[in-house]
Amino acid sequence: MDRTTKIVIAVLGGILVLCLCVGGLGYLALRKAGQAFEQTISSAADPTSAAEVAGSIADFDVPPGYELRAFGFFGFDMVMLVPDDLRSGSFITMMQFPTGMALSRDEMEAQMRQGLAQQQFGRSLQDMQYVGELQTSIRGEEVSLSVFEGRDENGLLMQEVTGIFDGKGGPTMLIILGPAEWESSGVGEFLRSMR
Repeated sequence: MDRTTKIVIAVLGGILVLCLCVGGLGYLALRKAGQAFEQTISSAADPTSAAEVAGSIADFDVPPGYELRAFGFFGFDMVMLVPDDLRSGSFITMMQFPTGMALSRDEMEAQMRQGLAQQQFGRSLQDMQYVGELQTSIRGEEVSLSVFEGRDENGLLMQEVTGIFDGKGGPTMLIILGPAEWESSGVGEFLRSMR
């Protein structure tokens, strides 16, 4: 074996060892991140953790017939108010974005609507159309909420209400999805309680 061949084999061996080390470190990092994510998701239903995360966004009263779920991950805080009756209740979601995140209102709404569209909470929503604005006060700030309407797979008229307000720790997206008669499902009471 000549000298050039030995050098090539040594270089390839060094690259192989380096790749194995990087792959091993990558595996450990992904495993650790997966464990952290699993712990975060499992804490979403823990009342103490959920209340702590919710309190970092805004103070509000959980409407009767709703369960509070919340978690924080990578600087994002997410609160979900899940109705006891999944078929007739409204889902309320708030997601607080990190303060330094450079997203416009439209970009935030698009991201949240896309995520919500993928969830649909057991409903198949069709042809959601913009129908107007709803003016309300959230944490002492006048907020304009966009209202969309469409029908689910059973023909029930559904509404999606979206908007952005200033949460305690940054811009916060609010999305409410449920039957069009959501005022009677505790949603109006929830909005009035936000401080």
